[in-house]
Amino acid sequence: MRLLPAARRTAFGAPPFVIKRIYPGQSVPDLNDRGIAGLGPIDHAHLYQGLTVRMHEHRNDEIVSYLRSGAMVHKDSNGNQETITNTHLMVMNAGSGFKHEEFVPEGEVHMLQIFVRPSSDDLEPKVAFHTFDSAVSTNAWRAVFGPEGTDAPLQVRQRVWMHDARLTPHSELSLGDALPWPEPDAPEEYDVQVLYVFSGTVRVGNVTLNQGDTAAWAVKEYVKLETHGSYADVVLFHIDTTAPYTRSGTLSG
Repeated sequence: MRLLPAARRTAFGAPPFVIKRIYPGQSVPDLNDRGIAGLGPIDHAHLYQGLTVRMHEHRNDEIVSYLRSGAMVHKDSNGNQETITNTHLMVMNAGSGFKHEEFVPEGEVHMLQIFVRPSSDDLEPKVAFHTFDSAVSTNAWRAVFGPEGTDAPLQVRQRVWMHDARLTPHSELSLGDALPWPEPDAPEEYDVQVLYVFSGTVRVGNVTLNQGDTAAWAVKEYVKLETHGSYADVVLFHIDTTAPYTRSGTLSG
């Protein structure tokens, strides 16, 4: 297991726009890449009321907006206007070029903006939304996004999956249960999982991970999460490191 503590996140901005950027590749010594294969940076963002990020373009980024609290209005160059919440999430497949704008009408937003590297350059630009039944999945993994052509609620043009879960105090959850194939006892040799602790504290074996910490490991290692006296919100990425990807993205590269 490789660890990337919260203190190693890269901080940007000041209120009303505060970002702590996670470069998952920094958890792997000698990788010489701030991402891991098709998974690029992850922004843990805190946005304040009145923030407007004016219309701007992305190219060759697959961007998933994953809100945990608050609401954000999205506008884009396709004429869409949607309010993104913790049950109504969005993926922008920027491809050859896609413009969008974001606005926080009231309150505060706590979210992840996840940058996935597409399989190739200049794919068709598009955007998609999905409404979930609940804001959280308690003590069970929930699929949030996966590769195009799968049954994942949101889809990216890359072999990267994301699951989330809320663990209650004194609970446990196997990471093997979030594998994307039906035979969890036969993991692919080169696949990697990356865990990010959005809030709370979890233990993996004898290692404690706190809010903002990241851990990465080869899937064949198999690990189990445990909580003690607190709730924890976690997200888990599964990466096929053999899949082709481009690093020409505006931010994902």
